[in-house]
Amino acid sequence: MSQPTNTTSANQQAPPSTSINPAGILGHRTFGSSTKNASNSFYNVFGKPSTDSPDISTTISSSTIQEHRPKYAQPNKFDGDPRNYQKWKEDCSLYMLAHNNNFPDEHTAIMFMLYHMDKKALVWRTEFMAAHTVSGQGIHLGTMDNFLAALDSAFQPFDMEGDTLQQLHTLKQLSRPVDEYVSEFRVFAT
Repeated sequence: MSQPTNTTSANQQAPPSTSINPAGILGHRTFGSSTKNASNSFYNVFGKPSTDSPDISTTISSSTIQEHRPKYAQPNKFDGDPRNYQKWKEDCSLYMLAHNNNFPDEHTAIMFMLYHMDKKALVWRTEFMAAHTVSGQGIHLGTMDNFLAALDSAFQPFDMEGDTLQQLHTLKQLSRPVDEYVSEFRVFAT
């Protein structure tokens, strides 16, 4: 039997293989073993940089490409207004999910959320911390489920369903596109 022949000539380069990095969210491309081959394959895939930019091989290493994770801004501090509560809670949750290595336990996550309270919410925070401080033993914040239940009872709008129904009844298309109107209607309807 004959061996398959390599049809790639010395002047042609085989396309880079794509592999998934199981430890990260983003996949990465395998560019070969040498730095020169890596940067040449990088250029073949993503194009040459403009002459205004520095040489990519001196500014980005292949390990940087493989380990890059998006940066997320920390959530705004919660001001105690029930209208802002759900968004703040979701922003905190998304931030903690994106930076899960920084939140090894529930205590750390609760502290993060307590830190991100401001204005009217500071009164609630002070009372919560006082209620969870044991003389001579420090602060014991409890579980995340209990903390979120306490937050919900303090800051969730009193009549969320009624508020949503009111917003649905007052929803009008006006001069905006139909797609935008339908999208907002679906948010209120669900």
